[in-house]
Amino acid sequence: MIERIEKMFEQLTNKELAERMGISQGNVRRFVKEVLPPDPVATQQSGIARKHSPNDAFAVFLVSKLISDLGYTMVEAKNILVDIGKWLTDKGLFPVKPDDFVPGSDLFDQDRISGKSSSFPTGPLDPENVTNVYSVPKTVIHIMRANTDTGFFYKAYLTISERKIKKMGRVIIEKQEIEDDTIKERPKPKLLADEINIRLLNISQLLGEFEWKVLRQSPY
Repeated sequence: MIERIEKMFEQLTNKELAERMGISQGNVRRFVKEVLPPDPVATQQSGIARKHSPNDAFAVFLVSKLISDLGYTMVEAKNILVDIGKWLTDKGLFPVKPDDFVPGSDLFDQDRISGKSSSFPTGPLDPENVTNVYSVPKTVIHIMRANTDTGFFYKAYLTISERKIKKMGRVIIEKQEIEDDTIKERPKPKLLADEINIRLLNISQLLGEFEWKVLRQSPY
């Protein structure tokens, strides 16, 4: 289903991806080779330039950011992508969503017949006092290294609503936020995960940057 939808979007060559990401073609080729499966059509022998779907391009972009911005090695960045990839897809945090994706479907009560979302299940939400409500939540993932091996564990924070109010000359931000540690099963005891040296992956901001910078979609 995703493959069919992706064909409606622009496909990018390594050269175009390098130009839009602001890195060398050599680095893009390296990331593509490490992150994506071989392309049976585009080979050096055939002379056909490989083209990448938006979701494949975002996987390359994400790994490059994990390495350049968060300081992970290629092996570590690839492991993180494998760990979080399905979760990101389920949450609508890839550029192209499955055609059966319902924004906020895991945050709202579901109508079993239509499959459409209806209302928030968590706590009172007064629409008159909420500045922003996000059907695809603003999401930050905390990445924690396992103390016993080279693996990682994760805790995500998903903001579903927020508003700003002023009190005594200060701006106060009130949020409704979901804490989610289901990306990967946590060790027992939890002390086996390092919760002190945490690196933050602002995946919503990263996706927005990718859509604007690489896919050239307007943020408005």
